[in-house]
Amino acid sequence: MRFVKTLTWNYPAISVSLVIAAAAAAVALFALSPPLARAQAIDSPATMEECRDELAAGRAVKCAKNRFSVQTVRPDGTYSIDWTEWAGRQDNVERYTVQRLRFLYRYNFKLEADNSSVDDVSYTAPDVNSCRPIAMEIDMGAVTRWAWSCGGITNVHEDPSGAPTSIELLEGFNGNSTSTSWTGSLAAPGRKHDIPVRALRVPGSHTEAHPDNPQGYGDRLTQQQVDDGTDDLLVSEVEMHLYVITVHFDEGRPRRHYALVDGGSFDDRQ
Repeated sequence: MRFVKTLTWNYPAISVSLVIAAAAAAVALFALSPPLARAQAIDSPATMEECRDELAAGRAVKCAKNRFSVQTVRPDGTYSIDWTEWAGRQDNVERYTVQRLRFLYRYNFKLEADNSSVDDVSYTAPDVNSCRPIAMEIDMGAVTRWAWSCGGITNVHEDPSGAPTSIELLEGFNGNSTSTSWTGSLAAPGRKHDIPVRALRVPGSHTEAHPDNPQGYGDRLTQQQVDDGTDDLLVSEVEMHLYVITVHFDEGRPRRHYALVDGGSFDDRQ
């Protein structure tokens, strides 16, 4: 997925491409029959200038723009995504299909014991099924070194209600819609900190031979490895809504665009 814009909040930058990749790995992002989601009726700035006017008037808390759409977030947590400006430069669009994934994104990982920072890529869910062997070195067609490939703990698996994430097909965009905007709402605007999470340190090493590395494709983590390697962490989280907007043309292949709305512009949640 090509998308290189970086979000910068008051915590370490999060690459949108990483978020999209994580979400795509977590669920089937282009499911054929997800549940329908309704839009809310709010104004939708079509340009960055219009959004900035709303920001100056106190009717918006955040404006964002990529090459496809303008995203406006309101003080009450409602938001709009508008691609009218992009659509005005096209002459062969037939319709749009829009899907959404709502999830809580974790960041700022630290050990509960001493508040020292840890790298989230070094951790995964504390479960024997959270890792699989991956070939790291191959010589003459044979794998000479394996390592563990794990699911991570940034969490695109849980929506703001605490339920497992699921893809939603937006109502009005499941047929022949030519509308060029969508409005939604954040369920839990603001960041929340020091959330307790139990996580497993990924065993072994990706860069060199290690006794805790798998020795073959059929290897799996043992319960002992999980018990011995699990730490208590504290994390921060923020709500994110990832949109996949598919443009269907009169001729040619469909083209996908992405928009990511987050709750990072609000006061922290308790």
